[in-house]
Amino acid sequence: MINIIEQTKEDNKKHKGSNLERLSTLHERVSNLPDAIFLVLMFICAYIMAVITSPLYDVFVDMESFDTSFFGFTFDETFLIAVIIGPFFETIYYQCLPIEICSFIYRKSRKLKPNYVLIILLSSSLFGLMHYPAYAAVGGITFGIIKVINSFSIGLVLAYTYLVYKLKAGNAIIATSILHMMLNFSFLMLPRLYELIR
Repeated sequence: MINIIEQTKEDNKKHKGSNLERLSTLHERVSNLPDAIFLVLMFICAYIMAVITSPLYDVFVDMESFDTSFFGFTFDETFLIAVIIGPFFETIYYQCLPIEICSFIYRKSRKLKPNYVLIILLSSSLFGLMHYPAYAAVGGITFGIIKVINSFSIGLVLAYTYLVYKLKAGNAIIATSILHMMLNFSFLMLPRLYELIR
């Protein structure tokens, strides 16, 4: 009986190691893609995350009862804020600062090894929570919570993008801002395009 338990533990260690090795290999391949291909891949990943969490709005929120399209701004003002200005400052506040502060703490501490998963989760949590006040004010607590979940999932991709560019000594702020701009542009324009086609 003891041999079976020890064999199971040994098998679990092998599988866990092989899964980590696969994940590491995948990260290595993805992070070494040319910049344009990497950003398009991250765009697709973030869009998939948004699509996966979007049904929560339909299930828990009566989307017909309020208009969140521009929060009282004109389309031009919304475009400027959401596509040009917002992504740059959000990248600084919710990817750059948390990731750089954590990196600084890891560098100063001789005992701690960098935990990139924890760093990504922290950055994504801050990014998600930042979206709560405005959306809760417009659509209520449930709408705000769903927006936090949606933004958290997208924040995972944005934080990963920032870390990849930071680790390969690229311009992480610019690359992450461009990805965020691409996402916000698509989120803003696709509903309008759908209305025109319909």
